[in-house]
Amino acid sequence: MKDMEYAFHRFAELLPLCGEEDMKNLEDSIRKNGLTEPISLYQGMILDGRNRYNACRKLGIEPKFVVWYGDDPLGFVESKNLPRRHLSVSQKAMFVAKLSELRKGGDRRSEDFKGSTDPLKKEEFNKEDKELNVLPELVSLESLSAKHNVPYGTAKRAKTVVNSGLPPLVELVEDAKVSLSLASKVAREPKKTQEEF
Repeated sequence: MKDMEYAFHRFAELLPLCGEEDMKNLEDSIRKNGLTEPISLYQGMILDGRNRYNACRKLGIEPKFVVWYGDDPLGFVESKNLPRRHLSVSQKAMFVAKLSELRKGGDRRSEDFKGSTDPLKKEEFNKEDKELNVLPELVSLESLSAKHNVPYGTAKRAKTVVNSGLPPLVELVEDAKVSLSLASKVAREPKKTQEEF
C-alpha cells in the first residue's frame, strides 16, 4: 500500500467515526469483498469515506479514490452519511450543533491573524472564507434541528457540549459512551472538573 496519507476534510469531521462494532463489520466486509465504494476526495482531503479509509489502512488494502468536483461539499457529506449511518439522536444533535457553528469561521482577532504580514496565514483564512461561501447563509439552531429531526432542547444541550466541552467530552458523546444530558452538565463545569470526568 502506498504511504500517502490523507487528511479529513472538516465537513467530513462534522460526523462521528463508526463505533467499534460497526468498524469491525466494515473491516470484515472489505476483507471479504474488497472496497466496493471508493473514497471521495475534495481539495486533496477525504470528504466521504473516513471509515473505509481507516479500515483499508488497517487491513493493508490499497484504497480506491475518486475526486469529487461538485459545488456543495456539505450537502454531499449530508446526503452520503445521514441516510446510511445509524446515528443516535444525540449524535445527530452534535452534528446539528457543529453545523450551526460553521459560519462563524476563525477568530479574526486572534494573534494568528491580527496584524499578520504572513501571506500564507492570510491566504489560509481567505481559503476558509471561500469554503464557507459554499454554505447556505447562517441558519439558526432551531431550523437546523427541525431540518434534521432533532428536538430543539437536545440540540441546545449538544451546542453546550460543542462550545464549552473539552474535546474528550465531545468524543465521548459522539461515541455514545456518555449521555448528552450528562455531558451538557459536565461541559458547564470548569475545565479542571471536565478533565477529571
